[in-house]
Amino acid sequence: MKESESEKEKADILDLEKNMEQVRRKLLYLIVASVFITLLLIAAMLYVLIYKAKHFMPSVSLSLSELSEESLKKVTQMITLSPGMSIISQAISGNLISLEVAEKNGIRKVIIYNYRENKIISLLIFR
Repeated sequence: MKESESEKEKADILDLEKNMEQVRRKLLYLIVASVFITLLLIAAMLYVLIYKAKHFMPSVSLSLSELSEESLKKVTQMITLSPGMSIISQAISGNLISLEVAEKNGIRKVIIYNYRENKIISLLIFR
């Protein structure tokens, strides 16, 4: 009776090992498929980013001869700074000009200026 129980246990263990091996193989296939799909999606995203960067960048080539005298007059403005101010940095975005200036006494200011409307939009003072 003990021998039949022992053989039965061995048979159960062999069946369990076979089932575990099948589960292990299925999990391995699932991991390989997941890694492949992930790499495929990363490659697709890189392709789309490179394609957009190459094909959707506006290329503007404008020479001074193509600009009319009238359009140049529209953007010509004179900004007068107080004596002793020096410009540290500047930036242009659309109709706005950003100027970072420093005074002799060490105070720094950031001036946001709309050159189309000829007015100061914002003034930030840093002490």
